[in-house]
Amino acid sequence: RRSSRHKISTDDDVLSRREVAMSVGLLNSIFCLFGGMPNCHGAGGLAGQHRFGARNGTSVIFLGILKITIAIFFGASALTFFEAIPSSILGVLLAIAGAELGLTGLLLTFKDIHVSSPDSKTKLFVLMCTTVVIVGTGKTQYGVLAGLVAYVFYGDGFEEYKKLLQWARQPTPAATSEEMEDVTTHIEADEED
Repeated sequence: RRSSRHKISTDDDVLSRREVAMSVGLLNSIFCLFGGMPNCHGAGGLAGQHRFGARNGTSVIFLGILKITIAIFFGASALTFFEAIPSSILGVLLAIAGAELGLTGLLLTFKDIHVSSPDSKTKLFVLMCTTVVIVGTGKTQYGVLAGLVAYVFYGDGFEEYKKLLQWARQPTPAATSEEMEDVTTHIEADEED
């Protein structure tokens, strides 16, 4: 029987943007002191590891220890071994990781979409435009541009852009401490959702 500390969650715990940013920032701050290259958590690698059964931090620790051990004991000869791995195997692993990320993205997209809602149809149209252009051209930046254009002309992007310009042109009065507390509380509540 497992203790409550090792209980498997039935719903996915979602990290906030702040938690991920703090984690990556702390990691890079420490490693840069030792001459390490800046890096991130790598969503593709994590998605692949999750797909193949990794469910907690132990798998990442094991992988790190394995990599360090290979580097220390085998050095350059390990490079020869890794170069001998066929590209098709790496391609299959990459496809599996990509499919896992894509499935997660689709599930999160369709979770809140109700087809009868005009707003949901707009979001779905922008999503499809972005996806088709990225897949068709193989260029993420073209897909992002196509999604922005679709949102501006098909959705409410133009009105939101005008509101943003009006807001940016307004002089900003100094906020009171009570207003700042309200804003902080609102931001923290959004991050919890």
